[in-house]
Formats: sequence, structure tokens, C-alpha cells
Amino acid sequence: MKERFFNLELKKEVILISSFLSIYAIYLIFRDPDFSLLNPNNLYISQATLDNFDIAKRVSFFYKIIGGLLFLTPLIYFLFYQFKINETKLRSLTLISATTILLIISDVIGVKNTEAIHFFLTLFFTKLFFSVLEKRYKVIRIINHDKLFGIIIALSFILLSAFMFVFNNLFIINNIQWGFILIIVGLNFLVLLPKYFFNLFLKNYIHFFFPLTFIPLSIFLSSEIHLFAHFKFNSWISYKLLFVCFMVIISIFYLGWSRIYPQKQLTIQSVFKYTIFSALFSFLLFTLYTPIIEQPKELFELANPAISQMRIFSLKEIPFLDFMSSHMFSEQFYGLIYNLLYGYTNNMSFLTYKFLYEILFYVITYIFLFKLFKNRVLPLLFLVTFPFVRDLFSINLFFSIIIFFFIQKLIYKQTVQNYLYLLLLLVASCFWRLDLGVSSVFTTIIFLPLSLFINRKKININSFLKGVGLFSCLILLTLLLSILFRSTEYLATIITTTLHYISASQAHGYSLMANNFNQQFFIFHLILPLGSLLFIMISIYYLRYKQHILSDFQKFSLYSSLFLFIVFLTNFQRGLVRHNFMENSDSFLASTVYIATALFLLTFIKHLTITYRYLTFLGLSFCIIIFIKYFPVNSNQSKLETFLTSSPLLSLPTIYNNQNIRDRVISNLEFEEETYNDFKQFLDVNLLPNQTFLDFSNTPMLYYYCNRAVPSFFCQNLQNTVDEFLQKEQLKKVNPLSTPIVVYSNYPPNWWDNTDGVPNSMRQILIAEYIYENYVPYGIINNRSIWYSKSVKVEWNVDETDTLISLPKTYDYKYAAATISNFAKNHKTEHYQKVGEDKILLTQSSEYVELKIEKKLSSTKGVYINLIYDSIENNKEIKVDIFNDTTLIGTTTFKQLSNNFTYMIPLSNHYLWHSPTPKSIRISKQDAVNLSGIEFYKHIP
Repeated sequence: MKERFFNLELKKEVILISSFLSIYAIYLIFRDPDFSLLNPNNLYISQATLDNFDIAKRVSFFYKIIGGLLFLTPLIYFLFYQFKINETKLRSLTLISATTILLIISDVIGVKNTEAIHFFLTLFFTKLFFSVLEKRYKVIRIINHDKLFGIIIALSFILLSAFMFVFNNLFIINNIQWGFILIIVGLNFLVLLPKYFFNLFLKNYIHFFFPLTFIPLSIFLSSEIHLFAHFKFNSWISYKLLFVCFMVIISIFYLGWSRIYPQKQLTIQSVFKYTIFSALFSFLLFTLYTPIIEQPKELFELANPAISQMRIFSLKEIPFLDFMSSHMFSEQFYGLIYNLLYGYTNNMSFLTYKFLYEILFYVITYIFLFKLFKNRVLPLLFLVTFPFVRDLFSINLFFSIIIFFFIQKLIYKQTVQNYLYLLLLLVASCFWRLDLGVSSVFTTIIFLPLSLFINRKKININSFLKGVGLFSCLILLTLLLSILFRSTEYLATIITTTLHYISASQAHGYSLMANNFNQQFFIFHLILPLGSLLFIMISIYYLRYKQHILSDFQKFSLYSSLFLFIVFLTNFQRGLVRHNFMENSDSFLASTVYIATALFLLTFIKHLTITYRYLTFLGLSFCIIIFIKYFPVNSNQSKLETFLTSSPLLSLPTIYNNQNIRDRVISNLEFEEETYNDFKQFLDVNLLPNQTFLDFSNTPMLYYYCNRAVPSFFCQNLQNTVDEFLQKEQLKKVNPLSTPIVVYSNYPPNWWDNTDGVPNSMRQILIAEYIYENYVPYGIINNRSIWYSKSVKVEWNVDETDTLISLPKTYDYKYAAATISNFAKNHKTEHYQKVGEDKILLTQSSEYVELKIEKKLSSTKGVYINLIYDSIENNKEIKVDIFNDTTLIGTTTFKQLSNNFTYMIPLSNHYLWHSPTPKSIRISKQDAVNLSGIEFYKHIP
């Protein structure tokens, strides 16, 4: 026995399997450790004692785990080795083992996987049981063949979703593992029955399982028809009965079709393909699809998809021609589908179709993984079990892989058609999502010439020019068609407006990218970009000069890695603007670097079977994310855990049995009362249907909930109005007659009134002054300060008025006063007109220098003061006070900057500048030292 133990042949498959079983045993034993201090041998009064925490138990806990793994792993290896399972079957068990190890580690670090782990443990022992049993019963070899076993497991997964949908009660959910086993056993019996009793070939009857692949579609349709019938016709049709009817009809239709056209029966390969796709859709349906949602309470980001739907269906506006949302068509398409089916309603029901975006992402990712591994099961296994799919593939940017596929096709065959398709695809990517489009365009500009260089091909000038010519003709035709709907001046304004917004990085950027510049900051901002450049150069070298030694797998892996590294570098600018460590986010900084690195490293690990390529890819992907990702993983649960325990579809009986349900959004009356109900009623009483309001509080969802037009090209009208040109364009759409109401601010003002620490009245000066000139405060409605036009009368009982607006404000321009001054020097004739000046005399006996404001100046809009110094003190803060007689009506501060002697700041963006009349400006003598002159300027509209 001893000799047998020490002379065992080491098999990597058995090592991995025994490691999994020992890790699982340790996981079960030590999953819920108890560190309470119960019977101490000595009494120590310490912080740990005060918290009833036993330090010795924690130390012992660590070494028990180490000791347990060292003891159990070789013991289990010895026991498992005795089964003498052949290497082919061991590979399947290895896949299951590696996946479960990953799930256990994920569970330990905070991604809940309890039921998912047991699910795969069930799968492991099922496969092990068949592998042992087939030695005695040859017929078992049929169902234990990897491909057929894959079909049976996928079909079992699909049938499990059907049982969960139809019999969704606590008993089923609590016994999900046994249910899965019973389904597997039942399917195996159905597969073996014709072979064992009638000696039929598997290919002659396996296609009869094909109707089962329609289960996820039937689940979706039965749920949707159930809701559609209720909302449209106030009729309840049992969704379970609908599901059964769909499956019966599909089965009868397929049986009839296969009998009439026996020559067109599906092959095992076709059944396998459809089954795998169906299993993926079942998984996604149960984890992403929520037929009834809670009322979302967010009032800013939701404005983009919500207001887009309102502008299309209620206001009959054309996307991209009449309005623009930040994330373009990617946040509009699912709402379009929903509203075309159900009809537009002024609520958030369309969000129930948002899951379609993620389904597209998963389908594209599946296709990529299939092209990588040339295997249908492995991509499904990866997408179902990997806990960080969205992080690894970068959910928004991985759509660019479609462009990679087209470039590969173009390199193979440089036709006019392929060049045209690539250009159209790049335009489509920009309209789909701006950040995707920008990175895709720049990546293509780099990757396409590199691909030609690598493949030693010259660009086909003739095809390229013809493709560009056709593309230009299509663009011109599109513009001509647009002119039929809108004037050329209007189109020119739209294009200019869009370009102003796209190029406005300065308007949204953070000056500080992280609070702590530690080693992880430099990993992201130095090591990853430099590493990417190094990997790109290595990839180019191997693909050009060593391509003959690379397999097809290695070429595809390296090419896609090269493309994704370039995507990472071209998209990195987003994390340099914002969406970085300052927002507790690394997703835009990292983007596609995780998957690109995993693919690059995978390329150079040679002589691996497809199973071990997959396992290597799985391990690399997991480790790269865990080791590099900056922020810890939030406690949540994996999608597989959601599928097994808390799918939204499991709560359908409770929701659908509610006869009072009237919509797909569970209303929140408290939210409605606090947020917009009174304000909506106020608008309905005082405004005509074609009138609207101007939101200056940065809560654009008010437009949607109040069903009023947005007087702007942008859905987030204030946030996207980022420079003077855009403010002027905004004001062209606003006037006191069509827009008699203004939501000036939240009350009291909050972060949205001071986004990134910049008050809206500083950021959007022109709009602020327009409001001060044409509107007056009315009262507080729904915790917002409401103003109305001086030319209209409003009726509404308000209990509270805006008392904060009458208090003097302090605007801190920091170093921006120097920036404004330098801008004015270069653009005086375009933007500023000098309207006065003063000389400084420091002989006054008071503590400050006082400058009288002429009546003509006080009644002027867009007033700026320019302070000229002979010498400055770097970082010295200067304070400028505006007074009405002895009453302070506003203060503006700024800091001096070395080698800058002029500082310009606005004065009239203070509300109290407009009422009461400002009489003087005061600057302390200390701040007036070396001040040689003062100039007043008027902003030219």
C-alpha cells in the first residue's frame, strides 16, 4: 500500500480534480468560522477582547486550512487514481473541477456562489458516475461521449429553466440540485431507450429533442403575451398555459415537418449548435430579464434613454437630427422596440427591455470565444460561470470586436464592398455609442495599416478609393435627404453643436485623478500602457516574421490581442478625463486590457490541447483581474447564483397574482410625491400643452415625468451645455413665452447644483444671467426653487419661498480668473467689449479700496472686471466684494498665478447684481497691493 502510494504516476488532470475536491471539503468545513472568545486561558484586556474576538482562533484557522489542503489533496489523489478513468473523460472532469475552484475562490472573496458550487458538484459526480459505469455497461458510452454529454447537460439546463418557470415555488428552488439530477437521468433514459430496445442509430432520433431548444423563446413570449393581454385588453391569460401551448404547437409543427421532409432532418451537429445557444439564452433570460421593475429613483442619467423615448414617440422628433443623448442609439433601441410593441406611455416600463443590450453583448462575446476555441460548449461554460465577464470584456467597448472581424475579412479580400462596409460600420459604431465609435475609429486607423504591414500586403488603392467614393456618396445622399426635413442652416448648427460637445473634455475633466498616488495608480497609468506598447511590438514582430510557426489558434489569439490592446490605448483618454479613481472606478482606464493580456499570454503557451487552452485562458483571465483590478469586488452574487436562487422570473406568481397591477413599473407613491407630483400639477395648471420649463437644477428627468418638451438639442440639457456657443444655442430655444417657468435649483442646493464643485451659475453664466433678467423666484415646489417669467401670471399655493437666493453668494474661481483673462486677450473683439476702467489709489484711510459702480454699468448684462497687477504673489487669494451701499450682495475670489499679471472674473452672474442695484466694489488693501488698474468689460452676446 505504502509503495503504491509513493509510486503513483502523476497526472495533471487527477491533480486538478483532487485539488478541487480537497478545496471543496475545506470550503465546507471552514465556510463560517467562529472567532468568538469563549474560554480564555489568560485574561488580556485588549481591543480584541473588548470585541469578543479570539486572535488564537484566527491564527489557528489559517494553519488548519493549510494543513487540511496538504493532507487531503494527496489522499484524495490516491483514492481517485484507483478509478482508472481514461484521459478523455478526465478532461471533462477537469473542466468541471477548474470551474468549481474558480467559483469557490470567487465566493470566498465576496461573489456569492453557494448554490452554483453545489450545482457544479452535482455535475461533477454525475459525470464521474457515468465514467465509472461505462466500464461495465458499454451502452453508457453513448451518453457519456463528451459531445452527447454536452447536449444532455445543455438540454437539462434548458429543461431546468422550464421547470423553474412553470413550477416556480419554494420546494423547487430549495431542491434545485435534485431536480437537475432527475432531469439528467430522465434525458439519458430517453436517449438510451431507442438505442437499447430498438437498436436505432442516435442520428435518427436525436433531432426529436430539437423543439426543446425553443423553451427560452416560449418563456419570454408567454410572459410578454400575458402582460400584453392584461395591459391592452384587461384580460388575464395564464402565462404557464401559454408556455405549454407554445411548446405543444412547436413540437407538433416540427414532428409534422420532419415527417413530410425526412431528408431535411437535423444532424447531431445542428442539434448541438441550437441546444448550446438555447442554453445560453435560458441563462440570460433568467438572470437579466425582469418583466416587472421597481420605480427607479435616479433623476440624471436616466434622462438620456427616457427623454429619447418621449422625444421620439410623444414629440415626434428624429434622433440625431432633433436631439442627442449621451450614449446614442445604444440606450434608445430597446425602448424603441418596447414602445413599438406596447405603445408609448410616460413611465419607465421600457426599461424592462434594457436586458436586450446585455444579450447582444453576450452573443458577440460567445461568437468571439467560439472563433477562439472552435468549440461550442467552452464559450457557454465560460459565460455562465466566469464571475467578471463584464469587466474582462468591457461590456461597452467589446462591441468593437465586430470591426476586428471585418478588418480581418478586408485583409483577406480588399474589395470595394468590404471597404464600404468597414466605413459604414465605423459610422454605425459612433451612432451606437460615442466612446465606442471614437476608440473604434482611431483603432482602425492604426490596426488596418498594421494588418497590411504584417501580412505583407499593399493597400488596393483602386478598391479603397471606390469604397471611399461610394461612402461619400451615401453620406451626401443622407445629407440631401436630411435637407428635405430640416434646413441647411439647421443641419449646420446640429453638426457644430455636436462637435462642440464631443470636443469638450475640459468641461467635464477632473484636475486630480486619484486621492492616493500609490503603486496601483502607477500600475494603471504607467505599467499597463507601457506593457501594452511592449506587447503590441512583440505581436507585430511575431505576426510578421514568425507567422509560419504560429498555429491558426495562436494567430487569431494574437491578432485579437493586438486589436484589443490598441482599443485600450485609444480609449484610455476617457479615464484621463474622468471616470477614474476619483469616481472609485477603473473600468474606463482598464477597458479591454484584461482580455487583451490574457489572449497575448495564451498565445505563447504552446502544445496545449483545447481543454488546457481553455483552462489556461480561464486561469489567466481570473488572475489578471484579481491581481490588477484596483478596487475590491463588492459583495454580490454571480449570475449563475442568480439563475439558481433569485431570478426575477421566480417571483412571477406573486407579481402576476396581483390583480391591481396596471403597469410594468411598480409605482412608488412616496417618490412621486416627493419628486414631481406637485410640480407636474403646477405646470398643468399654469402652462399650455406646447409650453415647457427650463431646468437649471440638473435634474432633467423632470421633463420626462412632467411630459414636457426639452428646450435643448441634448436630453441632459444643462450637463451637456458646456461652453458659450452651446449656451447661446440653448438660449435660442428658450423665451419667456414658450418657457415661462424655470426650475432654478434643488432646495436646498445639492451636488447637482454644484457638479464637481462648480455651481451652475458659474459654469453656465449666460443661462444664469438670462434667468436673472427674465424670471423671478416664486416658491418651493417638490423641494425645488421654481421661478416664473416676469411677463406671465401663475397660480399655485406655495407654503415656502426661496430665502436662500437673497443671501449673498461666494464664487471661488481659483486659478480660472487667469484663464479667463488670457482667453479675453486673444478673443476680445469676438467676445468682450470694454465699457470702463479705473485707476487704483492706495492713499485712502479705510481698510479697503472702494470703486463706485456707474448706473450704466450696473444695468449692463455680462459684466466682467479685469484686475491688472504690476507684480503678483503666487497662490495668493484675492477677494472682490460687491456692495449695495453697506449691504454685501456677492463675493468672488480667485488665486494669483505666477507670471500672470491680469485676472478677469464675472460680476453679473451674482443674482443680487440684478436686484438690488450694485453701488460699489471693495477690495482689501492687502489684496490691492501692486494693483495698478481695473477694467470693466461687457460680454458680447
